[in-house]
Amino acid sequence: METYFAATNAFDRDAVLATFTRNARVNDEGRLVSGLDEIAAWFDEIVAAYQPQFRLATSTVENEWLVVSTAVSGTFPGGEVRRAHRFLLSGARIAVLEIHD
Repeated sequence: METYFAATNAFDRDAVLATFTRNARVNDEGRLVSGLDEIAAWFDEIVAAYQPQFRLATSTVENEWLVVSTAVSGTFPGGEVRRAHRFLLSGARIAVLEIHD
C-alpha cells in the first residue's frame, strides 16, 4: 500500500487509480463509491478540498485485511487527524478500501 499512499501524497490520480481493481469499492467514513470513475471523482474532491498528506504510523493484518493507521494533515479544520485504512486486496490491487477513525 506504499504505492497508494505515495501516489495520494503526490496528488497523482492516475497512479492512485492504478492501485485499484476495476470494480473496487471505497467506504470513506460512510461515503460509498465504486468503480474507477467514481473513485477518480472521490479522489479529485478530496484533493481539491483538503490537500491531504498521509504519514503511515502502523500496519497490521487482520484476517484478510491489511490495516494501516495514518496521521493525516491537510487544509481541513483542526489540524492533524488519525485515520485507519483497511485494505482488502485482489492480487496486488485494492478491491476494497475502508477509511474510518
